[in-house]
Amino acid sequence: MNAVRRTIVQIGQDTIAFLEGYGNLTIMTVEAFWAIRKMPRYVVQVVDQFLYIGRRSLPIVLITSIFVGLALGVQIGTQM
Repeated sequence: MNAVRRTIVQIGQDTIAFLEGYGNLTIMTVEAFWAIRKMPRYVVQVVDQFLYIGRRSLPIVLITSIFVGLALGVQIGTQM
């Protein structure tokens, strides 16, 4: 009888722990969405910064792509 009682108590404790964790997750999710709603809107500035960073990094990306392509060509050439 004692083993059955321990099993039932363990199941109850595990269930309570699961529900507590799920409740905390729900509270955190609601708070996160609430914080997003209250966040200031700087969409225009963010888009401007994305475009500025993208344009400024284009030469570096092109140079890196060329060297990666050359290295890949050398690797494929030595494999044949």
